Amino acid sequence: MPTADQLAVGIDLGGTSIKAGLVTRSGGVVRDLSLPTEAERGPDHVVGQLTNAVEKLFNGDGIGRAQVLGVGIGSPGAVTLDGGSVG
Repeated sequence: MPTADQLAVGIDLGGTSIKAGLVTRSGGVVRDLSLPTEAERGPDHVVGQLTNAVEKLFNGDGIGRAQVLGVGIGSPGAVTLDGGSVG
């Protein structure tokens, strides 16, 4: 089992799907998944889907949030500092 300083969550927020992975510092994939973005249901729903994806990554193997160093999210388009998407 990787230690806390070796784990991170990576998220690819796309127009139709959210792809997420629990990964090691050396590039290994512990677990990955894909969920529909369902963007037509609004921004709050998309945030809920992001949360759902991360929670699913922690199901099983005894890995918890405290063992993860950080989370990175890639999103299409520009994002402002106040959290709004531009263009």
